[in-house]
Amino acid sequence: MKYITLPIVLVIGLIMIGCSSVQVPVTPEKAPLPLEDRRASTETMEKWNDWKFGLFVHWGPWSQTEIGAIWKIVKTDTPEEREERFELYKTFDPVNFNPQEWAQVAKDAGMKYMVFTTKHHDGFCNFETAVTDFKITNPDCPHSRSANPDITGELVKAFRAEGMGIGHYYSHIDWYHPQGKYFSKRHWEYDESRIDSEPESWKKFVRFEKTQVQELMTQYGDIDIMWFDIRWPGSTRNDNGIHHRIKHPVVKEDVIDMVTMMRDIHPGLIINDRGVHSYGDFATPEQKIPKIAPEGYWETNMTVSDPNRRKAGGFWYKGPDALYKSQEELLRVMAEVFSKGGNFLLNVGPQPDGKIPAGEVAALKGIGDWLEINGEAVYGSKRSPLSTVPEWGFITRKANTLYLYVFNWPDKGDDITLNVSNKVLSASLLGSDHQINTERSETGISITLPGEKLHPVVSVLAVELEGSPVELMP
Repeated sequence: MKYITLPIVLVIGLIMIGCSSVQVPVTPEKAPLPLEDRRASTETMEKWNDWKFGLFVHWGPWSQTEIGAIWKIVKTDTPEEREERFELYKTFDPVNFNPQEWAQVAKDAGMKYMVFTTKHHDGFCNFETAVTDFKITNPDCPHSRSANPDITGELVKAFRAEGMGIGHYYSHIDWYHPQGKYFSKRHWEYDESRIDSEPESWKKFVRFEKTQVQELMTQYGDIDIMWFDIRWPGSTRNDNGIHHRIKHPVVKEDVIDMVTMMRDIHPGLIINDRGVHSYGDFATPEQKIPKIAPEGYWETNMTVSDPNRRKAGGFWYKGPDALYKSQEELLRVMAEVFSKGGNFLLNVGPQPDGKIPAGEVAALKGIGDWLEINGEAVYGSKRSPLSTVPEWGFITRKANTLYLYVFNWPDKGDDITLNVSNKVLSASLLGSDHQINTERSETGISITLPGEKLHPVVSVLAVELEGSPVELMP
């Protein structure tokens, strides 16, 4: 073997040193997108909007009170009653809870997604969390001794198995948390000024919420929707109760940090508008339909049950004497919401034993039966292209086909009018092979309906037009 002589080694070494000093260009990392540009994509939101109909569930220890509105804790309860409310988890034992049964009820109703209360205003957690013992898996809670005590986890598995979208509800307020109470609306010790006067108190509560939100984002696989409730302090909202905005700079900074974390974990996550400044994806009018549809994506949330004979409103179980919305009322709400381009999130309040009340199941089944025939007019539909609401009902649209929800069925021999100038390519009554005759006139399209309506509340016509609808103004 020949050895390299010293001079040659020195030359090679000098060359290598020279090479090592050469600056190799480094490609700068891309700056992260601002939150305004990290909202759920249009494709994701259109998919959610196409689902149209979802299940909302308020359930937990409070259901044992048979009082629909949990706000009673902070509005009218005595200190002794409040203490009893926070001990309710020690008797919460839903022996008849069957998540697969819940999922089947939702599926039979034609629902495409569900949102479940992981933590409500009382602070009790229906999921496994490392930062509080006020939770369903606490050994003091009888349900903790069941085979699968994490209620949230069991529901996620059951609804996902049916192909439904998964949503977590989480309240920004917490009447139980030692620091959270100061920043929770209606709490008897609420004091927004502590954000500045006791900043460590605010920081502790924010760390608590951020940790729990992170747990919800990471413990249950892919999550479609994060549904926050109530506002963080230092916030405002408009007259319709939507589009919350945060004024306090510290609170806003913490919200940005939390939403950024959520977007990092689930880039396709859909987030509602409550307590997240302007970084949410959809508005959430509650227990009502806006007279004018909000801009962008939106969803009305409403209860199946009405105040019971003791006048207890709210979203929770109202006891065996609860009242329920009629099929006509529910279908009218749905038709109006869909005609304005919104989604409909319909709430049930299960019994403390875990069963969904029979009255609520029946109401949902009635909707499901109607959707089996008329789902074509609902899923994937868009808002009515017309500026006026016809006297006979509501309209949704798919491309050049209009779906006419006829509630006010005319007497035999009378027609209804669709005020567009287009030529009709076809007209049919969903669920029927009855011939539908149409005739164009100066006032629009006259449609002759059968003498007998197909559904006792509302039947739907599909009217395919030539070209995009052109409205005839009155």
